[in-house]
Amino acid sequence: MADTETVDQHLAAVIEQVISAIQETKQAVWSASTGERRRELNELKSFLGEQLVALSDAEERINGRAASIRSPTGHAIRNLRTEAGGDFTAFRALVLVELRAVAADARARAGAISGAPEAELLSHVADGLDHRLDVLTADD
Repeated sequence: MADTETVDQHLAAVIEQVISAIQETKQAVWSASTGERRRELNELKSFLGEQLVALSDAEERINGRAASIRSPTGHAIRNLRTEAGGDFTAFRALVLVELRAVAADARARAGAISGAPEAELLSHVADGLDHRLDVLTADD
């Protein structure tokens, strides 16, 4: 089983990614073309917010808040729409790639700390994110 410092580092890394994912999902909500898509994206954003709280609570229980974790307001917000050149299809693809990468990294980090109770939390983040992304891409 991983030592508490290693677990704390993995949790902190995923917390940072989830904060960015929430910001990127907010951009997608604004750009959604239908009410149904906005509802799905808002549900994704809510899920990410809930996971951020759970991850933060778990991380704080280890050794208090890690100095490496920035508050959500301290994060630079990437403008994915601009990065995609204003093209909605490219923007959507970029958001999905970014969010899939968060899920994959959370899953890999869960494997790295397998045996620690926090590994299950990271797996839940990955599985829940993948499930919601599958719903969003089901119509593709």
